[in-house]
Amino acid sequence: MTSEAGSQKAPAEPSAASAKAQPASRPVDFVKKVGKGRTLSADLASGEARTAFNLLLDGAFHPAQAGAFLQALRIKELSQEELDALAETFRSRMAALRPLAGEKSLVLNMASDTQRKGGLASLLAAHLLRRFGIGVGIVRSAPVLQKNKASFEETWELAKLLDPAGPLFPMASGPAPAPAPVLADCAALVPGLASLDDLRSQLGFRSCLHTAEKLVNPWPASPMLLGISHKHYALRLAATMAAQGARGRILLGNHGTVDLVLHKETEMVAVETGAAIREETVSPAELGLEIPSDVYSLGKFPQWREWLLAMAVSAPPEGRDNGLRKAVQYHLAVHLWAAGAAENAAEGLASAKRAIPTLFV
Repeated sequence: MTSEAGSQKAPAEPSAASAKAQPASRPVDFVKKVGKGRTLSADLASGEARTAFNLLLDGAFHPAQAGAFLQALRIKELSQEELDALAETFRSRMAALRPLAGEKSLVLNMASDTQRKGGLASLLAAHLLRRFGIGVGIVRSAPVLQKNKASFEETWELAKLLDPAGPLFPMASGPAPAPAPVLADCAALVPGLASLDDLRSQLGFRSCLHTAEKLVNPWPASPMLLGISHKHYALRLAATMAAQGARGRILLGNHGTVDLVLHKETEMVAVETGAAIREETVSPAELGLEIPSDVYSLGKFPQWREWLLAMAVSAPPEGRDNGLRKAVQYHLAVHLWAAGAAENAAEGLASAKRAIPTLFV
């Protein structure tokens, strides 16, 4: 006769299927799930992704695990759910800054980690927006790959030549300008992000962290302009913005920056209030601007400095019409449109010409 105790069966081991159904919860679990190659890896569910990215930013991953995790996600590519979760993780960690001053405002997200590749024309327009009472915020990322902080700072100093109180506006009149553009660094905005700088530098590639940095907006009530190189990612970023209730435009711009393409059309994806997403284009030709081929925004700081100074009020008209003038016009027109200060780029251009005649004669 079998005793009662002897008749009890030992707990069954969990089957492979039931173990597989359990959500990942530890760094090693996340690495295993996404790190099985392009064909065998699995996407993280939304909750798993939020947990994983928070653990990553909290330093819970060993360096080898963190590197493997970011590399695996790069190979696999972020799913829409994973991108939404990463962007939400960034946003939930951020404290919103004081609203930008001005009746209208615009955020330029320049978190490309390649500041020397561009962004100068957009920075020039950002300073000019002050003349229209538009508050401007600039978001940038730490140059953890190229170590090009000095390049960004040089670009910023050059752009300040167009400050309303700067050398190009010694006789400027009209209403008092909005405050100078406000700089905000992703690493300072998102707790935990700076601790990954050394790892990201050693990895030597742009990871999903760089992608999510492009969505950072510490002034969520203001529309944002950001740039990226690939159309499918532009649409994914737009979907993430819509899910967050954000609005703005994503440019397939100059090397993934917020600089417009100067000699052909620039594709854009607009995210409007109410989560509507619309594809659109803008080009210099449709605005009646013919920008000379020698005007290019990448790595030509000495020429741009000379061109800007030649546009000073004291310069003769022929000195001011050096091609750069049209490039600045173009960016200012689109930025006014993006800020909601003009119905379209053509209206923005007309408004710019009226408001700043000393620059556009």
